[in-house]
Amino acid sequence: MKRTRHIYAILLSLVFFALMTFVFMNNIFHYYTPPEISIYENRYLARKPFWDINRADPYPRAFEDYYNDHFPYRLNLNDFNAGIINYRILHKSPYPNKVNIGKNNWLFFELERPLYQGDFMIDSVQVAAVVGEMHKRAEFFRKKGIKFYFISPPAKQELYPEFLPSRFYRCPTGTVTDKIMAKMKQDTTIPYIDLKQPLLEAKKRGKPLYYKTDTHWNSWGAYFGYIEVMKRMSRDFPSMKPLAESDFTMSYPVIKGKNLVEVMNLTNYISDEDVVINVKNSVTKTGKLHNYPKHPNSVFPGEYVRYTGDASKPRLMVISDSFVYSIMPFFDEGTNKTVYIYDTGFYGTNENIVDDVKPDMVLMIIYEPHLVNLIGIPN
Repeated sequence: MKRTRHIYAILLSLVFFALMTFVFMNNIFHYYTPPEISIYENRYLARKPFWDINRADPYPRAFEDYYNDHFPYRLNLNDFNAGIINYRILHKSPYPNKVNIGKNNWLFFELERPLYQGDFMIDSVQVAAVVGEMHKRAEFFRKKGIKFYFISPPAKQELYPEFLPSRFYRCPTGTVTDKIMAKMKQDTTIPYIDLKQPLLEAKKRGKPLYYKTDTHWNSWGAYFGYIEVMKRMSRDFPSMKPLAESDFTMSYPVIKGKNLVEVMNLTNYISDEDVVINVKNSVTKTGKLHNYPKHPNSVFPGEYVRYTGDASKPRLMVISDSFVYSIMPFFDEGTNKTVYIYDTGFYGTNENIVDDVKPDMVLMIIYEPHLVNLIGIPN
């Protein structure tokens, strides 16, 4: 027994010595160079500080931050810990404060749980303020003679509660969204188009409407949102005809897990099924960008421009968050020109762009948990 412990002690010492030697030699020869940006952590890695005798006090902490970020194969070790130790062996989320693993490997955003469970709530004055902000937007476009429409795609847990972790529950007295929408429906000036019930009906057809590994709807879910919007738009603009299912084909490639997987650093371990839409005989082309100011701190382009050149059809401007991307191919085909403006968090009227584009109609898309952003409350 003593001999065995002695051998283990020697082996452990050799492993520790090899690791320290490896790290030391890397500092000299730099055979491992980490990337400048960690895509899993969504941040720049710390840069090596410059020594300045006049700024000696902050140097040790700055160098420690740099060294911790640039430890050889740090990202590979994080990947091993997240994927092998936590996900495959322990069957749990490596970052439970960010993402929860539900049934059948459906993933849910932890930051949205307080809204769903009622832990996050706003009072009646704040609810009225949210509705008041949307009222202002509706009035702005009405006075300009522009038709205005508003949708709020529901959060994934509202459509797929059966896949939630067992500790999740829906607030029995109603969520923040319930209260906002109930108040908004009382304001007849706001052309709100409710998508939840149509999506629940579409869910019965069996194909997933949202990604298992993402907070967003896929193209199939976006299609049914589009159909509800077109029911309203085509009453105002009869030349607009909604795409039928026979007008496009769908394919279902297996892809790496999407945004919730990336947050957990599990892209090498979790896959998802995409829904790719191909419109038959598409006439849409990409238009010239106007170089409008890019949304602050955004990784997304500030605008997209699509056009068909069919002057008999209206011009559409869409002000939205990232829920717009799956719905774009459908709207592209039915307008003369469509300008998409990414404006998450603000969802402003963008008056300067409106005056430039001169749309006949404006669609605003605000992801359900983001509604409180209208009065500056972070979701």
